[in-house]
Amino acid sequence: MKQLISGWKTLLDSVGNYTIESNEKGKYVDIVINVSQEDMGKIIGRNGRVITSLRTLVSSIAKKERK
Repeated sequence: MKQLISGWKTLLDSVGNYTIESNEKGKYVDIVINVSQEDMGKIIGRNGRVITSLRTLVSSIAKKERK
């Protein structure tokens, strides 16, 4: 899952200034993406479309893996 999110780093201007944290809590997995302020808009996207797409992809993979 982390590898999928890492693929989105092509959206960022400052490629070295991001972190991805993944915490498994039993049945659930929390994924936290930290980016610089200037790249925040690119990750969220216009009207939240990019982050919504990312959530959909991660949710689909999680359902397949039953997490």
